[in-house]
Amino acid sequence: MVVPDADVDIEQQEAYLQIVEGAALNEVVNALNALGATPQDLMSILEALRVAGALRAELEVI
Repeated sequence: MVVPDADVDIEQQEAYLQIVEGAALNEVVNALNALGATPQDLMSILEALRVAGALRAELEVI
């Protein structure tokens, strides 16, 4: 479907960045599980956190 002459309006509300420190690994995993993450998703996310320096751990699949 083609929509000619579509108008798009964007409004941005004022927002603030909040830093969250010290989350325990089990809290992160529980939150991701609550969002429906699969085991493969969890490993990918944890590996990305590790590479970014946000997770100081060695990941081992057993």
